Amino acid sequence: NAGTITVSDTTGTPLGNGSLGSNVTVNTGAVLSIAQRYGSYSGTIILNGGQITVPTGASFTRLYSPIVLTANSTFHASSGGGGITGMTSNTINLNTHTLTCTGAGVGHLGIISGTGSIVISNGAARNFSGNNTYTGGTIINGNVVALHGNAFGTGTITVNASGTLNMNGFVITNTIVNNGGTIIP
Repeated sequence: NAGTITVSDTTGTPLGNGSLGSNVTVNTGAVLSIAQRYGSYSGTIILNGGQITVPTGASFTRLYSPIVLTANSTFHASSGGGGITGMTSNTINLNTHTLTCTGAGVGHLGIISGTGSIVISNGAARNFSGNNTYTGGTIINGNVVALHGNAFGTGTITVNASGTLNMNGFVITNTIVNNGGTIIP
């Protein structure tokens, strides 16, 4: 099913088998709901200010689609959801935008590039993996575990009072600014 699907629904448009091979654009305020385990979506997901979410009770562990941000956007995993994990085979191009991770379990986002930044919100748990190259920095307000020495690209890592950075024994060469958070070597 080649083509483009535009998501404008704010309550959660599901990405299902009908969109295999299609490009999906998620506009500002819209929610793309991913509830299937081991999805084989191969089209590009364009986050144009929208949100990718894993609803309560769902689990999503594979996403092969490249993701491109054309505006500040969000990944969200609802409480009780399995989270967004295992996305190591895809790429995320932040361009100049910010990707905010919220919710219960957002992790393994594949190779992240661009000059944009990542924000980990309060209460969000996040595992950073991959040899990422993004340069805009990382702001940690939740809990983050490094799974690779270059997981945070090359920008400054800021750990705020509500945040925890667990370096997991990796040597992280980024500048780290501690604004009252917890840093575990």
